[in-house]
Amino acid sequence: MPKKVWTKDLIIAELKRVRKDGPKIDTRIDAAAKKHFGSLRKALEVAGLPCGSPPRPHRTWTKESTLQAIVKRQSEGKNLGATHRQDPTLYSASKRFFGTWRAARRASGFPARVSEYYTKDDVLLKIVELYEKELPLAFASHNDEKLRRSAKKYFGGWRKALESLGLANETRRKWNKQAIIDAIHHRRASSLLLTTTHLEDKGLFSAAVNHFGNWQDALLAAGIETKKRERWTDARIIERLRQIYTSQCRNLGKEDNNLKGAALRRYGSIEKALKAAGIKPPRILWTKARVIEAIQSQYSAQGSSSIEGFGDEALAQAAAKRFGSWAEAVEAAGLIDRIPVKKPSYRWTKEEVLRGIQEWQAGRKASKGVEKPSRVLMLGARRHFGGWRKAVEAVGLQCSRRQWSRKVITQEIRQRLHSGESLSSSALVNINLAAAAMRHFGSWTAALKAARVPADRKTRKPR
Repeated sequence: MPKKVWTKDLIIAELKRVRKDGPKIDTRIDAAAKKHFGSLRKALEVAGLPCGSPPRPHRTWTKESTLQAIVKRQSEGKNLGATHRQDPTLYSASKRFFGTWRAARRASGFPARVSEYYTKDDVLLKIVELYEKELPLAFASHNDEKLRRSAKKYFGGWRKALESLGLANETRRKWNKQAIIDAIHHRRASSLLLTTTHLEDKGLFSAAVNHFGNWQDALLAAGIETKKRERWTDARIIERLRQIYTSQCRNLGKEDNNLKGAALRRYGSIEKALKAAGIKPPRILWTKARVIEAIQSQYSAQGSSSIEGFGDEALAQAAAKRFGSWAEAVEAAGLIDRIPVKKPSYRWTKEEVLRGIQEWQAGRKASKGVEKPSRVLMLGARRHFGGWRKAVEAVGLQCSRRQWSRKVITQEIRQRLHSGESLSSSALVNINLAAAAMRHFGSWTAALKAARVPADRKTRKPR
């Protein structure tokens, strides 16, 4: 996402929006206000918003009260290391009475942790080790605060430690307008496409957007004329689609790739755009290659999405048909690490259902507490055999028919109420009980009423 470019008008508008219900701190807006107006107070005055805070009551510090405040802060679970920011008066008083904040913490019984350091040679060896593993020479690669602290102690900073090994070119680039222009010229001289910079050199592209506002202005600043970018509206997209599809268009990407991208951004899929234009979509012959191409195209246009098919039902169905599942299609497209996919729920096989019924029956005989099969087992029995009774009979067991009466039904409901089980008639474990209640009481609600179930437990889950 491009970095927000702050202007004075934007800062005033954001201050009015954030502080419309009263003073509220927003560090990003406040920092931008200080940069453009000199101080937050001046920005609030320009915006016509109240500024200032009531004077803080003066507190007379002593050595004892300072120690008590430190102990109190520690007992409240506050970070003593952030006292200089959160309670500057206590921090100043501690330095006044004890010379340093560390000495004050030591006197209060909460000494600061002593920082540990690597040796100078160890720092260099660890940097070389990162380089040999071909990892980026950045903090994210080692995530070792001790290493960064040691580099600052011995070399004055991480960048200087890299420079001491002759690895200055491996560090993160520092951008300014002239450096961006030079990088654009270097890229062009290397016969690399400028239109694919956002994919191949994201650092250069992001810096160009941050310093020039957008990529086109950066190219103009570098003296490179580009084709003016077409502005797409819903009306223009529909008009162009009608013009193209009158000539029996079969592949919109080949006819006008810019139009295809605009349709995907505005409508989510080509089919939805064609529907809005009143055009009957041509029949698509989905092959594995076409499914992969569609997934990659949708990802380039919309970015990552957890919705199967990016909201395109035809693509989702084709992926499931050609690859077995949406997850496997995304993996075939090489985007499994970029597009979140739901892990498919495990489904029992026919043999596992039969084995599960046998284990359930054995446990039922061994212990009287094992009475009801699990929900997963019952769902598997329904999927493979059409019902629990048929699955039990397939194992070679006899499923005895229970004798229901009004008394048995109310007792069963009361038992489920006390054990905290579901009292929804649509719950899988209540199917037989609900059917018996219908026969003997006329409705499930009447059976619950006869069992004296509280009103707050009578709500039924939606089917």
